[in-house]
Amino acid sequence: MSKVFCLWIGGLFCVLALLELLFQNPFGGWLRFTIIHNAFNWAVGFALLAVAANKNLSLARICSLSTGIVLVAAFAATKFFPVAVSDLLGYPLTAFYNFIHLTAGIFGLIAFFFKPKKEQA
Repeated sequence: MSKVFCLWIGGLFCVLALLELLFQNPFGGWLRFTIIHNAFNWAVGFALLAVAANKNLSLARICSLSTGIVLVAAFAATKFFPVAVSDLLGYPLTAFYNFIHLTAGIFGLIAFFFKPKKEQA
């Protein structure tokens, strides 16, 4: 399940980053472009896709756990420290980003806890 998480969420983050880059503020401002946030989306997307292509299931489990923790923490930071996050990124994160962070984070944690029957090295 962790490899599936890495594939889907990695692809999602790359698509989001591409939309931000090409259109700057697509979908009526639901997505917004800043260099820091866009670089983060590209880095997470490519890293997760690389892990999904790798045969090491333990690495996929570690990445789903760490990604899940970071994304849930990003959601929490946006909720509890909105001004600090806004200052860091240069704009407040939209409800759409909060939804993506929380949902992907929860899926990452779920993927980690669904341990495969046979782990391949």
